[in-house]
Amino acid sequence: QLERPANIEAEEAVLGSMMLEAAAIGLVQPILTAQSFSMDRHGAIFEAITTLAAQGKAVDIITLSDALTETGQLETVGGTSYLAELQQAVPTAIHAAHYANLVNEAALRRAVIDLSADMTRQAYAGKVEALALAAKEPAEANKIMEAVDSLPSKELANLAKSFCAFEVLKLRIRMKPAPKSVEVKLKPARSKVAHVEFT
Repeated sequence: QLERPANIEAEEAVLGSMMLEAAAIGLVQPILTAQSFSMDRHGAIFEAITTLAAQGKAVDIITLSDALTETGQLETVGGTSYLAELQQAVPTAIHAAHYANLVNEAALRRAVIDLSADMTRQAYAGKVEALALAAKEPAEANKIMEAVDSLPSKELANLAKSFCAFEVLKLRIRMKPAPKSVEVKLKPARSKVAHVEFT
């Protein structure tokens, strides 16, 4: 069985960078959400860090431990010892955005797998009414395209649009009536004989 895409080292580096430098939080937030992390405890730590930052509070092991204790998640994420490990995972926060992009890439790959698996399940279950309707009615296709805009990632929304458009195109091609066979009667060619006069 294939392993789901994940970059644990990059996830640890992102969180460590956010704990080292407050500026790193602003660099990472536009790229990631808590759902971008493959490990639930990393998502919980990310959520706690961004919450503290939004409240204008300092982010360090003490404040982060207190925040996670209040939500009952400190032991779940590995305790203060794991937070200390994260802080020591990177020597500097200068590459925070790069680490975040690596995490985001793995998250998108997981999303592609989940989207494909869901489409496959629906196909096997015969639940293709939405796409079939979209193949007949362009207005319905537009509704599907608008729906995927609500997905949390712009890249995933674009991917879903491309996927839906491709499936709709295939359905339209399949549903297009076959061209009627046309019987073509060829007229026999007239032989042209040159008139030659002999002297």
